[in-house]
This record gives sequence, structure tokens and C-alpha cells, in this order.
Amino acid sequence: MRTLFRYITKQLLFITLISTAILCMIFWLARASTLLDFILNRGLDFGFFLYMSMLILPRLLLILLPIATIATILFAYYRLQTDSELVVMRTAGMSAYALAKPGLVVGGIISIFMTILTLYLLPASYREFKDQEFLIRHQFGTVFLQEGSFNTIAPGVTVFVHKRGADQELHGIMLHDNRDPEKPQTWLAERGALVTTEEGPRAVLVKGNRQQVDRVRGKFSMLLFDQTTLDVGGATGNNANRWREPRERYLNELFNPTDTRPSEPYYADLIAEGHSRIVQPLLPITCATVALAILLTGSYSRRGQAVDILKAIGLTVLILVASLGTRSLAGKQPIMIYMMYASVVLPFLISFCYLLWPRKLKPSWLARRALKQSDLA
Repeated sequence: MRTLFRYITKQLLFITLISTAILCMIFWLARASTLLDFILNRGLDFGFFLYMSMLILPRLLLILLPIATIATILFAYYRLQTDSELVVMRTAGMSAYALAKPGLVVGGIISIFMTILTLYLLPASYREFKDQEFLIRHQFGTVFLQEGSFNTIAPGVTVFVHKRGADQELHGIMLHDNRDPEKPQTWLAERGALVTTEEGPRAVLVKGNRQQVDRVRGKFSMLLFDQTTLDVGGATGNNANRWREPRERYLNELFNPTDTRPSEPYYADLIAEGHSRIVQPLLPITCATVALAILLTGSYSRRGQAVDILKAIGLTVLILVASLGTRSLAGKQPIMIYMMYASVVLPFLISFCYLLWPRKLKPSWLARRALKQSDLA
């Protein structure tokens, strides 16, 4: 029995690793295609791009690992069924729980790995990603400026760029400064650039004009210039004092935030994210248990288990959707936190008890119909 257990477990682990790697490559390529412009046309280093891509990997794994676990179990046990290996194991006296044990172990291993991801790797990687994004945005602001569209580079500061030139030079610039609502300013320039100085970021504008409206006095003024420098210091801020998003925080920072009070609107979202970090690692073992309960306790047929596989896919997808749905609602309705736990724990307990319950395997309705037709003949 131990030999069979090791045999099935090795197969499941190998297929899980392969399927996870394939899914990660597919999603990574899909994301990389949208960022190639930053490398080819905007001067970002390819090595830095790979580093930023690796920082996204933990978040990607949290989404893909439950899916890979379901796909692996369905594929591996279906192949064991079609090769009649499960039939031999049942004939040898193995119960449904004994047959399911390798899948449960693999699901448990994936859940342990996801626990490490949610408690440490996810907040650490996402925090580093947001910090690097903050530095790039405010030290190399021209990298993120889109041609032919309005770009907000700071609260109250919007820039429109007609065309990008060499060495981060910008052509056809319109900059609207509304940081002082009583005296909004609009700067037009033939060319310019966004540069970083010791005093903070500056917009260097060449050959243009400044239009200002004094709403208190009701006056309009215009200033022509050959070259000027505009302080856009609102775009910097202090990275150390930046409000951390829920994904950037560790578990203790989610349940006991020092920068967010219970009366503030984002406090409930922090608490919901903390509970989600506890629930998410349970998804692989829950999905594995549900799929195994359906595959190993269903009716037997030599023609396959297409109906059981469809049932397993439907129920596991329902569990994943319920987990995501309750998480999004828990930030607005705290009572949904209990539903978040129930949508994962209850299916696991019901399926696990169903695996432990001794039963005699029955033939499928196709086999019963064929047997009835043979008796009539």
C-alpha cells in the first residue's frame, strides 16, 4: 500500500508542478506583452523588468495554485481510472479514503505553500513592487506618460503630451495645474521634459505660455516664456509615509493597523483582507477533497467518468467563485467574513466525511442500462 501511495503522490506532485509552471508562463507572457513598450520605446532596463515580473509571481501563484491542484487531480485520477489501475486497487481492498489519501496529501502540501505565500511572500513582494513603482513614477515620470492622452502625475497636476522624442524629450505639452483651485494655471509648451532634482521633480518647458485665471478677482492673465521650470513637487510625496494597500501589509498590520482607525472607510477592507489571508490557503485542500469525493465515490463505468468530472469541475469552480465573491463583499458587509470561512470549510468537512463513509461502489446508469438490455435479449 505504501508503494501505491508513493506512486500516486509522485505523479500528482509532478503534474502539479508542470501545470503550475505552464499556467504561470501563459499569464506572464500575457502581462509581458503589455509592458514591452516600456522596454523597447521608453528606456526601461530588461533586467529590471524581469525583477518586477518576479515580484508579481506570488500574487499569480495564489490564483493559479488552486486551479492547478484541481486540474492535476482530475487528470491523474481519470488516467488511473482509464488504465484500470483504480479497479485493481479497489479489488485489492483499498477504500475510497485510501485511494484519496495521495490527493489529500498533495492538496495539503499546496495549502502549506500557500500559507507561506499569504503570510510572508505576498506582502513582501507586493510591498517591494509598489515601492519600486512609486520610485519609477516619481524619479522617471516620463516613462509612464502616454502619448495623446491626459496623464495625472500628481494630485491636481495633469499633463498631455503629443509626442515623445529622444532622451525623454516631450513635444507638444499641455500641463494643467489645479493645486490652487482659486488660481488654476494651464501651461502650453512646444517641448520640454520632466526631470528629477535634489529639491524634487521639475517640469522644464521651452517656448510656450502660461494662462492663469484668478477666480476670486475674476481676472485672466497670460505670460509668454522662452524657457521656464515648474515645480511639480506634489508628485513626489514620501514613500515612507505612503498609505500601504491591504496587499502590502503583513497579517499583524491588517488586524492592528496603526495608520487607519476603525471609523475610517478602509479599516473594514483591511480586516477583510486579513481574514482572506487565512482562508485562501485552505482552497487547494478543499478543492482537492471535493473533487476526490466525487470521483472516488461516484458510479463506476468502463466508458469513463465524464459526468463525475463535470460535477467536480462545477463544484470546485463554485467554491472558488464564492471565495472571491465573499472577499469582495466582506469589505463592505463585515458579516460576509463568516460566509468567507463557510464557503471553504463546509465543503471540506462534508466531502471528507463522505470519503470516510464506507459504501459499495455501484455501476453507472449506462452500465445498468446495458445490463438490463442484455437480460431482455
